[in-house]
Amino acid sequence: MLLIPETLRTFGRAYPDIRLRVSEELFVEQLQKLRSGQVDLVVGGIPEGLPSGEFLSERLMDTRMVVVARRGSRHTRARRLADLAEAPWVYTGTSAQTGYASRLFEAHGLPAPPVGAMVNSTLALLALIGSGDLLGLMPEQKAALEASAPPMPALGTRLQVPDIALLDGTSFHAAPGQPLLVYWWSSTCPFCAQQSPAMQALWQAQQARGLKMLALSIDKTAEDARAYLRRKGYTFPAAWASPEWRRGFAKPKGLPITLLLDRQQQLVLAEKGQMFDEDVQAIARLL
Repeated sequence: MLLIPETLRTFGRAYPDIRLRVSEELFVEQLQKLRSGQVDLVVGGIPEGLPSGEFLSERLMDTRMVVVARRGSRHTRARRLADLAEAPWVYTGTSAQTGYASRLFEAHGLPAPPVGAMVNSTLALLALIGSGDLLGLMPEQKAALEASAPPMPALGTRLQVPDIALLDGTSFHAAPGQPLLVYWWSSTCPFCAQQSPAMQALWQAQQARGLKMLALSIDKTAEDARAYLRRKGYTFPAAWASPEWRRGFAKPKGLPITLLLDRQQQLVLAEKGQMFDEDVQAIARLL
């Protein structure tokens, strides 16, 4: 999230004939693929107990793990780690025994906290924490990046969506005169996975009435998003929102994000987090 965009730009300029494939998964799985020769390079934290000399490594940055909770959570009033011992935590790892939360509490002489969910990506962790009363651990730099995301725009705000290339090779242009449904999502977001089938059904039912839709992926790469859409059979217009493009149209805090603009490009619906099927269907009444 912090290094990949600039890495792709500089590497692509230096080696235009080499195709990079970027994947996000648990670090222990990345190391196994590195050992077997399935991947050439891994970016991540250096785990404890790694045999000296097994890999060539270079320190890129220092990270500090911090506790994260959604804004307004009752857990933000805690002053000691022990105050959070009964709260449900999002674990990142293959088991509760190897998760960051378990190791943090053990280092302070405390039993591991309850497992609220287990995930294998930062986006899934953020989606769960932002939509519930769960706690998690993540690098301070990533936490600061999400904290700097803008709040949800107010209803009645006029929004201009910049032109963008769609994943099917065509281009998207938002023009006044047609309602526009903007859907921020990711292939690793569990709540997006629940909402996307209803968004596909809404698109199929309402496009004849003039509804335009733009599903904006924040996956690490466009290929990750394209492969996911192909696997799920989704046909709604979708694009990969690169970090550069998002400078002109920022994603509000949270995921998924659902925005509906009327024919005058004014915001008439703004939802953060998963929408239930009946709520997605009700969007048709606003067209």
